[in-house]
Amino acid sequence: MFGALTGMTSNTINAEIEILLKSGQYQRVIDNYSGLHLNDTIFQNRIGYAYDMLGSYDKAIWYYRRATELSPEEPIVWRNLGIAYKNNGNIPQAVAALQFYADRLPDGERKAKVLQWIEKHK
Repeated sequence: MFGALTGMTSNTINAEIEILLKSGQYQRVIDNYSGLHLNDTIFQNRIGYAYDMLGSYDKAIWYYRRATELSPEEPIVWRNLGIAYKNNGNIPQAVAALQFYADRLPDGERKAKVLQWIEKHK
């Protein structure tokens, strides 16, 4: 394992996961950390991202949904959930999640692009 889990804080675990994600070691993240049950939005989002990058969209969606339950107002987890639904072919769910994401964004180019995608796929 990347680090000894005994006594590690969620911040330490998240920092280790971030290093692995940045280096593209998605399978290593899953192998070493997906069995943990941290009630931490960042952790859930990162595990979801690792599954997402490996094309395991159902598992990614599970972790992203857990992250939205833990922090329902956090925009990034709604964006990631929407993208995973899109990649999995579930456009209605992608539209719903991305609308929730867009509603939390300030006005600007990013919000306009998301809203444009939503309108195109309603």
